[in-house]
Amino acid sequence: MFKAFPNRKWIFNTRLLKSAMHSFCKTAGSSPNYYLSGPFFTEFYFRCCSFPRDEPEWRQLIDDVLKNPDKYTFAEKLSLGGISFYANYLRDKKHYDVCTFYKDIHGNSKEELTRIFKAIDLDPSLVDEGMKALKFDSQKEVLGKRGHEGVVITDKEFERIDKWYAQFGLPVSYKQTLDEMKKEFALE
Repeated sequence: MFKAFPNRKWIFNTRLLKSAMHSFCKTAGSSPNYYLSGPFFTEFYFRCCSFPRDEPEWRQLIDDVLKNPDKYTFAEKLSLGGISFYANYLRDKKHYDVCTFYKDIHGNSKEELTRIFKAIDLDPSLVDEGMKALKFDSQKEVLGKRGHEGVVITDKEFERIDKWYAQFGLPVSYKQTLDEMKKEFALE
């Protein structure tokens, strides 16, 4: 991606693991069940995620999930996409111009949009337009009233997910605070 588009500005937008997983489960839970069940979901998801497939530990886990999808919960399968997302960012963060967090975009909107716009060479006078867009296009109403709860992720599942993150050397945990994650993901 970085080689194909060398003159682009890149933004990494993320959120804390627990809230990201909760949001994604709500979104996925709004899809027809046959898309999310068994082989279709597992095959589609694992063929589309950008796992570092050439690394033996990753390959072993991916192969196991593909061969034994019923051994893993829905949340655990989703978390592997997050693992690849975070791993790719941390490996390639030298290519990014901005790292921002969902909570900052919605908590300190004007300040955060100004920072992002400056970093990607967007005219700061457009921040007010960005503020208007956040009222309507900010993931809050993507699926009506944010989908439905459907999947609940237990602490036991998060503990297993945390072990995977640790196994791959990723500084991410479901118990992590926003300040801790910001420190780990900082571009400086």
